[in-house]
Amino acid sequence: MPDRSKILSAIAATDDADRLRKFRENAQKNGVDEVADCAFRVLIEIVPSETPGTLEHDFWSMVAAFEEHRRLDQDKKAPMHRTRDEVAQVGIHQTLADFATDPKPTAGFEQLLEWGMPELTGAAIILRHQSEFEPEATAAAKRRLEDASTDIETFARPKGGR
Repeated sequence: MPDRSKILSAIAATDDADRLRKFRENAQKNGVDEVADCAFRVLIEIVPSETPGTLEHDFWSMVAAFEEHRRLDQDKKAPMHRTRDEVAQVGIHQTLADFATDPKPTAGFEQLLEWGMPELTGAAIILRHQSEFEPEATAAAKRRLEDASTDIETFARPKGGR
């Protein structure tokens, strides 16, 4: 297995979204999942303008993950209009609470699990910022993640920054 530490270090130090997209695209074309995943994860951390570690940054990182996947799949920008509209109407907190308390998991929740990114789900974001939510939303988020057989202890801690 080739040593990819130099390219992974370069990606981790990059704050140019277009360059990260190119790293990801090239890595995927060449079947180098480790590099593609690293570029993607750095990209969704740098796209939001909010302060890392905040609820707002975590939320917009989740949105960025979907939009970047859509961009790659559809080869064009594909904003999450419904989610963005809901946030404009009721705010991030209520949008996340609605995701968590809906009787059925959202398609986005399922998609993030499929992509191996449970830490980006709305439920995980709620658990990381549970002091900002009503107990009902926090309990629903915890149940949602437990029902999906994820390790909720990893989501109760703040995400590590870059």
